[in-house]
Amino acid sequence: MATTSSRAVKARAGGDGARMSGGADDDTFFGEAGAEDVFVFDLIPFGSDLIRGFENGADRIEIATYTGVESFEDVAVTQDGHSTVLSFAEGTVEIANFDSARINASDFFFV
Repeated sequence: MATTSSRAVKARAGGDGARMSGGADDDTFFGEAGAEDVFVFDLIPFGSDLIRGFENGADRIEIATYTGVESFEDVAVTQDGHSTVLSFAEGTVEIANFDSARINASDFFFV
Protein backbone atom coordinates (compact mmCIF):
# COMPACT_ATOMS: atom_id res chain seq x y z
CA MET A 1 0.00 0.00 0.00
CA ALA A 2 1.14 3.56 -0.60
CA THR A 3 2.47 5.59 2.28
CA THR A 4 0.47 8.44 3.73
CA SER A 5 2.90 11.02 2.37
CA SER A 6 1.98 10.11 -1.23
CA ARG A 7 -1.75 10.50 -0.62
CA ALA A 8 -3.96 13.51 -1.10
CA VAL A 9 -6.06 14.43 1.91
CA LYS A 10 -9.58 14.41 0.51
CA ALA A 11 -11.78 14.77 3.56
CA ARG A 12 -11.68 15.48 7.26
CA ALA A 13 -14.84 14.99 9.32
CA GLY A 14 -16.43 17.69 11.42
CA GLY A 15 -17.88 17.29 14.91
CA ASP A 16 -21.30 16.10 13.70
CA GLY A 17 -19.96 13.49 11.32
CA ALA A 18 -19.41 13.77 7.63
CA ARG A 19 -20.12 12.05 4.34
CA MET A 20 -16.74 11.74 2.63
CA SER A 21 -16.01 10.63 -0.91
CA GLY A 22 -12.72 10.51 -2.76
CA GLY A 23 -11.73 10.30 -6.38
CA ALA A 24 -9.86 7.88 -8.59
CA ASP A 25 -6.54 8.67 -6.86
CA ASP A 26 -5.20 7.34 -3.56
CA ASP A 27 -7.11 9.31 -0.92
CA THR A 28 -6.98 9.68 2.86
CA PHE A 29 -10.07 10.20 5.01
CA PHE A 30 -9.96 11.33 8.64
CA GLY A 31 -12.92 10.32 10.79
CA GLU A 32 -13.96 12.31 13.85
CA ALA A 33 -14.20 10.67 17.28
CA GLY A 34 -17.78 10.39 18.48
CA ALA A 35 -19.29 11.25 15.09
CA GLU A 36 -21.19 9.03 12.67
CA ASP A 37 -19.00 9.38 9.59
CA VAL A 38 -19.82 7.82 6.22
CA PHE A 39 -16.99 6.89 3.84
CA VAL A 40 -18.31 6.65 0.28
CA PHE A 41 -16.83 4.52 -2.52
CA ASP A 42 -18.64 4.98 -5.82
CA LEU A 43 -16.00 5.08 -8.55
CA ILE A 44 -14.26 2.36 -10.56
CA PRO A 45 -11.36 2.27 -9.98
CA PHE A 46 -11.11 4.32 -6.82
CA GLY A 47 -7.44 3.69 -6.01
CA SER A 48 -5.85 2.62 -2.72
CA ASP A 49 -7.54 4.68 -0.05
CA LEU A 50 -6.84 5.07 3.66
CA ILE A 51 -9.31 5.66 6.49
CA ARG A 52 -7.99 6.97 9.80
CA GLY A 53 -10.21 7.19 12.86
CA PHE A 54 -12.84 4.59 11.86
CA GLU A 55 -15.12 3.89 14.82
CA ASN A 56 -16.76 0.49 14.89
CA GLY A 57 -20.49 0.73 15.55
CA ALA A 58 -20.67 4.44 14.64
CA ASP A 59 -19.02 4.95 11.26
CA ARG A 60 -20.21 3.26 8.06
CA ILE A 61 -18.80 2.47 4.62
CA GLU A 62 -21.10 3.13 1.67
CA ILE A 63 -20.49 1.27 -1.59
CA ALA A 64 -22.38 1.97 -4.82
CA THR A 65 -23.85 -1.27 -6.16
CA TYR A 66 -23.16 -0.30 -9.78
CA THR A 67 -19.50 -0.98 -8.95
CA GLY A 68 -20.44 -4.68 -8.95
CA VAL A 69 -20.39 -4.91 -5.16
CA GLU A 70 -23.86 -5.70 -3.84
CA SER A 71 -23.24 -7.13 -0.37
CA PHE A 72 -20.64 -7.68 2.32
CA GLU A 73 -19.86 -11.07 0.77
CA ASP A 74 -18.40 -9.21 -2.25
CA VAL A 75 -15.79 -7.48 -0.06
CA ALA A 76 -12.50 -9.30 0.69
CA VAL A 77 -11.37 -8.50 4.25
CA THR A 78 -7.78 -9.14 5.35
CA GLN A 79 -5.45 -8.05 8.15
CA ASP A 80 -2.17 -6.33 7.24
CA GLY A 81 -0.16 -5.52 10.34
CA HIS A 82 -2.28 -3.20 12.49
CA SER A 83 -4.69 -2.38 9.65
CA THR A 84 -7.71 -3.97 8.03
CA VAL A 85 -7.65 -4.04 4.23
CA LEU A 86 -10.86 -4.17 2.19
CA SER A 87 -10.59 -5.15 -1.48
CA PHE A 88 -13.46 -4.60 -3.91
CA ALA A 89 -14.36 -2.95 -7.25
CA GLU A 90 -10.78 -2.57 -8.51
CA GLY A 91 -9.51 -0.79 -5.41
CA THR A 92 -8.50 -1.22 -1.79
CA VAL A 93 -9.35 0.55 1.45
CA GLU A 94 -6.98 0.38 4.39
CA ILE A 95 -8.58 1.05 7.78
CA ALA A 96 -5.65 2.11 9.95
CA ASN A 97 -5.27 0.62 13.43
CA PHE A 98 -8.35 -1.57 13.09
CA ASP A 99 -8.71 -5.32 13.73
CA SER A 100 -10.31 -7.12 10.77
CA ALA A 101 -12.16 -9.44 13.18
CA ARG A 102 -14.30 -6.42 14.18
CA ILE A 103 -15.55 -5.60 10.67
CA ASN A 104 -18.88 -7.06 9.58
CA ALA A 105 -21.90 -6.40 7.39
CA SER A 106 -23.33 -3.85 9.86
CA ASP A 107 -20.40 -1.52 9.05
CA PHE A 108 -21.56 -1.23 5.42
CA PHE A 109 -24.48 -0.19 3.33
CA PHE A 110 -24.92 -0.69 -0.37
CA VAL A 111 -26.81 1.80 -2.55
